[in-house]
Amino acid sequence: MMGSSKREAILNTAETLFYQYGFHSIGLKKIITEADVAIMTLYNHFSSKEELVLEVLKKRELYYWNLVRPQHRDPDNWDIEDVMEGHFMWLIEKGDIGCIFLRALEEYRGRSEAIEKLIMDHKQAFTAYLREVLAQNNRSPELCLHIHTIAEGSTSMAEIIGPEKAIKVARELLKSIKK
Repeated sequence: MMGSSKREAILNTAETLFYQYGFHSIGLKKIITEADVAIMTLYNHFSSKEELVLEVLKKRELYYWNLVRPQHRDPDNWDIEDVMEGHFMWLIEKGDIGCIFLRALEEYRGRSEAIEKLIMDHKQAFTAYLREVLAQNNRSPELCLHIHTIAEGSTSMAEIIGPEKAIKVARELLKSIKK
C-alpha cells in the first residue's frame, strides 16, 4: 500500500466501523487494526479523530453527489426523476444501513461545531439543489421540501422495510405530487 491507498484504507475502514458501531464507540486503535496501518500512518493523514470523521463524511458526500447529479445528461435538462433515481441507486447500495450524516449528527450535535456544520451544509445544499432543479423544470420550488422529505423518509424506511420496498413507496409518493 502506498500513501494515498493507506489513506483510502483508513477512510473506508473508518466508514464501515462508524456505520456498524457508531462514531464514539469506535476508537482509533480499532480503525488502524482493521485498516492494517500504524498509528503514525493515521496521524500522517488525519490530525485527530474529528478530522477523520469529517473526511469520512466528505467522501460519502462526494459519492452521493455523483449519484444525484446525473452524469449522462446536460445539467440544464436535469429533472427531479433523475435526482431521485440517483438517490434510489444509493439506497440499493447502502440503504439498509441508513444515513451516515444523520448518525453523525446524533452523536456530534453540540459536541463538534465543524461536524455539525458539515452535516447541516450538506442537507441544506441538497434542498437548494432540489429547488434549482424544480425551477429549471418550471415546477414550484416549494415542492423541494416535499421531495427532500421523500428522500429522507425512503432512507429511513429502507433500514426497516428494505430498499426495494422503500423505493417503490417513494416513487408512488413522487407520482402523487407530480399531479
